[in-house]
Amino acid sequence: HTDKYDLSGKLVAGRNTLAVKVVNESGHTAALMARLMVRDGNRWRSFATDRTWKTSTSPLPLWQSTFYSDARWDAAVELGDFGETAPWDRAEHVAEEDVAGGERFTIVEGFAIERVLGNDVTGSLIAMTFDEFGHLIVSREGSGLLRIKDSDGDAIPDEVSMYCDQVKNCQGILALNGDVFVTGDGPEGQALYRLRDLDHDGKLENVTALVRFDVTSAEHGPHGLALGPDGLIYFVVGNHTKLQNPPAFSSPYRNPYEGDLVPRYEDPGGHAQGITAPGGMVLRTDIEGTTVQVFAGGIRNAYDLAFNKRGDLFVHESDMESDQGMTWYRPTQVFHVTPGADLGWRSGWAKWPSYYFDTAPPLVSTGRGSPTGSVVYEHVTFPRDYHGALFLGDWSEGRILAVRLKPHGGTYQATTEVFLQGQPLNVTDLEVGPEGALYFVTGGRGTRGAIYRVRWTGPVSPSLRRVGTGIAAVIRQHQPSAAWARQNVAKLKQQLGPQWDRLVRGVSQTRQNQVAYRTRALQLMQWYGPLPSTKLLATLAGDSNEEVRAWSARLMGWNLDDAETSQLVELLSDRESLVRRAACEALLASEETPPADAVLPLLASEDRLEMTAARRLLERIPVDQWREQVIRHDNLRIFLVGSLALVIAAPDAEDGQAILASCQQRMRHFISDRDFLDMLRLMQVTIDRCQLDPAQLSDFAQALAEEFPTGNAHLNRELMKLLAYLRASSFLDRALEYIESDVPLPERIHVAMLLQFVPDGWTPEKRLRVLRFFEEAQKEKGGGSYTLYLIHATRDFAKQFDPETAVTVIREGDRMPNAALGALYTLGRQIDPTVRTALIDLDRKLARRNDDASQRLRVGIVAVLAQSGDEASFEYLRR
Repeated sequence: HTDKYDLSGKLVAGRNTLAVKVVNESGHTAALMARLMVRDGNRWRSFATDRTWKTSTSPLPLWQSTFYSDARWDAAVELGDFGETAPWDRAEHVAEEDVAGGERFTIVEGFAIERVLGNDVTGSLIAMTFDEFGHLIVSREGSGLLRIKDSDGDAIPDEVSMYCDQVKNCQGILALNGDVFVTGDGPEGQALYRLRDLDHDGKLENVTALVRFDVTSAEHGPHGLALGPDGLIYFVVGNHTKLQNPPAFSSPYRNPYEGDLVPRYEDPGGHAQGITAPGGMVLRTDIEGTTVQVFAGGIRNAYDLAFNKRGDLFVHESDMESDQGMTWYRPTQVFHVTPGADLGWRSGWAKWPSYYFDTAPPLVSTGRGSPTGSVVYEHVTFPRDYHGALFLGDWSEGRILAVRLKPHGGTYQATTEVFLQGQPLNVTDLEVGPEGALYFVTGGRGTRGAIYRVRWTGPVSPSLRRVGTGIAAVIRQHQPSAAWARQNVAKLKQQLGPQWDRLVRGVSQTRQNQVAYRTRALQLMQWYGPLPSTKLLATLAGDSNEEVRAWSARLMGWNLDDAETSQLVELLSDRESLVRRAACEALLASEETPPADAVLPLLASEDRLEMTAARRLLERIPVDQWREQVIRHDNLRIFLVGSLALVIAAPDAEDGQAILASCQQRMRHFISDRDFLDMLRLMQVTIDRCQLDPAQLSDFAQALAEEFPTGNAHLNRELMKLLAYLRASSFLDRALEYIESDVPLPERIHVAMLLQFVPDGWTPEKRLRVLRFFEEAQKEKGGGSYTLYLIHATRDFAKQFDPETAVTVIREGDRMPNAALGALYTLGRQIDPTVRTALIDLDRKLARRNDDASQRLRVGIVAVLAQSGDEASFEYLRR
């Protein structure tokens, strides 16, 4: 049984005590294993239980305090390393033969797990890949790259050598065309590097920085790499990473914005304070690094990225565990990432919820965790259920997830299962080997490393294993994006010689072939050449299969000529959403601007990915061609999405006023909850982007105030944000009733934290109702920042008190210490006898309390009394 706690809000400057009380709940043997991970700058330090710890079965009171002396306690008995010491080397329900190297694993039936190399050889590993020859390349934490060969032909890598020691802590590795691309810390700092072995001595001695970064936290720096279907290198960077040079203007993701209105509460623990959009990004570049584009933004800290056979990109986005209990908490999620997508991460409480129509929708949530490596399984030796599955590593939860992706319109429906669980299982990266096994490495944060492989023990149909010869072997190549698979295809292309072009083109055109074979042929043309002709793409654009039409649109966008522009415009009216989206994205990639009339109908699509692609494309068309049309459009969806595009592409105060006026007029008629939610979001972005003065929007504010509260929690959240910014007050009594109702606590906290921006209608009793709510809310459990958010909100709310209310709160300070601390800020340098008496009485009540809130309040009281300078205050302090 393992428990995790976030102690960031508990630590103080100076001496800290880590004390643990444990009770054995079953059996006759028990042991404790604890590890405290502390970030020291960009490095993590680990403090684990060992013989230096002290233990006692009969401690005296205050045993958990810093000043308690444990001199009479016994030294702990050290039993051995966790995971390697019986009987704690495996869970009770795991058979002994399922234990590999002392690690405890639970795996889906029919699979076996084997340790390939242990920590004594590998050290802590943080990334891996296979090269063109099936050799493993792994990144050792704090060091460089190792290459591991199969020395005896048993398909298991075992011969280890240093491959490159000039770039360290590589968190992304891509073997491509004989070179190795990595993200790491090298001669020119944090960068995307190209490594080459020019003298063929088995060492990567030639190091070139292609894309340079400024990184403030290595764990949120540049991460995984992948070869995209367009032949470009894609890589993901965390939210503490900035490009040293501006990205290309042709980037699919442009015009980042924050999208919130009121002053922001940043994370009280200090994470990512001051970091603005786009935060983390998916970037792409060519093999020379000459052009760098931002493909997508709004990412917190996805560690890796993976493409599937259809050319779709996926990331596993990390959560912010300390936000739990708040409406802005977002669990770890899997995203289908499309060009120009914003995944919605913003710092502090400004994170975008998944229901915003300007953010990418997640495919599936995976709960709490720490996402690491990812790979799509495109081999055949696993059962069919896992063909095309996305495998994801989760470091903190000790598991590997299998996400099954079922095509659904232009995107996917996703389901997850825990494929492999370990205690511990500090998995950092995954890859599929040439024989079809799933390999993974462990390590990170100074923990023990190793290399494992997971293989299927059941039968595999010989017909699946056989890929055939000639062009059949090319088309049916397993794991086609892997370096070793690309090498196989390159050899086959050389063998086919002049026939290559005709054969690959023939596969793409023959309707009797499987669709997957036909689209695979189109992918081969993009990667290996020759590029498909305009005539071929025009023919395929009229194919009866939507996936073939979509692929033809993509290739037109990557290699556009004038004739193909008109073809793409025609595809904007295709009967299938997938094709229309592909046409939008192709025109976006080619920087061609179609007529606005061809794009506007797509804004009303029920498919959010298509809607986003159309909006991004519309943003590139000169706004004079469509501004008036969208603001006055009869179709509500086209008005909403088109107006959003307008304020993103060309924010203007006059347009902003017109959009809000149109919203107010449309609110007089029936609007569905979904449309009203999007309208509220449009209002927020319009006010933010167009910098509209709330003083000029009083009629608008009154119309919104009449809507609060609704029966929809999401609507109430967004209404409250607008009303707070617009300084509305008429809804105050309804808001107070709302926070005292039985709606879920996070929703009530959300409203209460925004009440400080309501300027009028307050009485001392109404303010006390808010303070009592905050004090009660603090009794509930949440993430590491939950209590601190509430403390800060209470303090800021109390700072607005008039003298009468401040004294009232101080008198109740033993019940509301955080509110009383805030009330101290309202007191001047000179205090009258009534205030002094209230402060002294409160200090006496708190004298025997040791909780943090009471101690902070007592410090504040001393400061106020000392500042006053009167003799009565000093007399009390001298005592």
